[in-house]
Amino acid sequence: MVDGQGSCSQTSTARPADQRRRAGRPWPIPGRSGAAAGRALLLFTSLGHVLLGIILVLSERRLWASAIAEALLPAVIAVLLLAT
Repeated sequence: MVDGQGSCSQTSTARPADQRRRAGRPWPIPGRSGAAAGRALLLFTSLGHVLLGIILVLSERRLWASAIAEALLPAVIAVLLLAT
């Protein structure tokens, strides 16, 4: 900007206090919205592995043990996430 005397002056682009505090942190602050995003990501990947286990059993019956190993724990995790 040009002030009244014809010289240029810089305007301050100070960030709000909340942005200054979080400036160097690459991880989310505990107790904030990161928990909901983490639960959604965990549910998505768990249901994906359950689906992959079902596809494995349907495509190759002799791999039923691998399909159980692929789908059982993620199914338990998905049920627990949906129950809470």
